[in-house]
Parts: sequence; structure tokens; C-alpha cells
Amino acid sequence: MRALALFLLPVLVSGVRAEDPPGTAKKAADPRQLKPGHAPTPYTAAQIHEGCSDRTATFRLERAGKPTMMQSMRFTDANEKNALLEVAVWPERGGAPGKGPGRRVSWSALQAHASFPNEATKIVDAKIETPVGTLACLVYTVTKGDTVNRFCFAKALPGPPVLLTSVVKGGRVFSMTLVKHRDGTEKGVLTALGLGTTTTTAAAATASLAKLDKDKSGGLGPAEFPGTGLTKTQAARAFARIDRNANGTIDAAELAHVAKAWAPKPAQASPAVETPEKVDEKK
Repeated sequence: MRALALFLLPVLVSGVRAEDPPGTAKKAADPRQLKPGHAPTPYTAAQIHEGCSDRTATFRLERAGKPTMMQSMRFTDANEKNALLEVAVWPERGGAPGKGPGRRVSWSALQAHASFPNEATKIVDAKIETPVGTLACLVYTVTKGDTVNRFCFAKALPGPPVLLTSVVKGGRVFSMTLVKHRDGTEKGVLTALGLGTTTTTAAAATASLAKLDKDKSGGLGPAEFPGTGLTKTQAARAFARIDRNANGTIDAAELAHVAKAWAPKPAQASPAVETPEKVDEKK
């Protein structure tokens, strides 16, 4: 398990420094490649900022010979550089979520946790089954001696891996699995309300709003947010951000505006990916 100290979970549990790690000051042209000789990270710091601001993720932790534990990671008070991260751990059975100590972590420091040497890393595209659904992932398999760590990073959920497994000498000794997540950003609200992130016209937003406007008032009120999976605080904050004219009602134009802001950006070059076919060719 000592090898896991290099990776994401134990660093988050024990605390992450807010400043950037050594070696990340001089970045290559690709913002995902933090060091010469290292593989590209699955996300940039900016993408992690976008994906984790006002987000709570809950994981199941399984260690060989130990009781199963649960862990929550809650990101709040985010800005362009960092956020307040609260981590809590409790027993799966007979335990209750608590509130862990909070500390500020930088987006660039979190990005650096997924920077691994090229020679030790294989990256493949795969669909991974998880308790929150089937997710398209970049799967990083990182080998160091007898230890093989497999990180599954969901393309639509920048941040911690949705699945992490550690195998030592052929036996699994640890796993971390995403079991629930809440996203309080505008993007999370749109997705939770079934609007996705591609509604870019008033006409399309009007059609979506009509399905949500249960009282036929012509706008979306706070009471019409149920079912999004957000906490009351997250929903209230997101509602206030989307309600640009602060009149207490979200109209189709406001939905169209925020959806356009979250519409897919022009595609960037993907990290070098080894497909299963290429891996087979090397064997």
C-alpha cells in the first residue's frame, strides 16, 4: 500500500498542499503534459476547476482484510486557482457521514496527481460500469514493480477517478469506487434537469422549459428543481446564478444563455491513447 502514497486518494485523505508541486512551473505546450517524459494527464487544471467547483463525490473504499469504508470529497468556495476541499471517511456499516477537516487545494496540484512516467503508463479508451452508470473513460494503468494501479477517469467528470484499483503481485489490495456525486454548477443543474449542455437557442430552451414548467407560469421557479440530486444549498446557489435578472424565475432566455456558456468547446488534441488492438499487437 505504500506505493499508493504517490497517487490521488491517500494524498486527498492526508491533505494536499495548495501550492503547485515542484516540477510543474515549466509546462510543455500541451497543458496536460506537466513534465518531460510524463504521459499527458486526463484533464487540465482548468477542466478540473470546471468539473469540481461546488461538487460532492462519495466513494466506497475497499482494502484487503479491512472493513469497507465510505469517503466523501466536497469542493466549495472555489475560485480560478483553488477550492476548499473537505474529506470525510466513515464505516459503510453502522457509520454516518461526518464533516472532515477542510483545506485549500489548487487545481494544478490536483492535476499533478495524475501525471505518471511514460514508460510506466498505458492509456486506453474504455466504457466502465460504475454505480452511477456506464461511463466513457480514459483508463490509466500504471506499473511500478509488483504494483499495478488502474485509474479510470470519466471524460464527463473531470476530477478524481471514478474507479481506482491497486493490485500487488496479482492480488487486489485496494479499490475506490464512485457511488454518488452531486454537481452544484450550472452544468450540473442543466444535466440534472435533462437539458444537457448543447441547448444553444431560445427555441430549444423554450421547448425544454415547457416540460419542466409544471405550473405553466412561463418560467422555472425554485420549487421546480426537485429531482436534480442537488442539496438545497447547491440548488439555491445554482438557481441564483442562472436567474440573471434576479426576478425569482428562470425563463427560456436565461436557460439558453447558461446552456450556451456550457456548450462543448472546440475539441483539443486527445492524449496519446493505446487502443486494446494496439496493446494486443505488442504482445
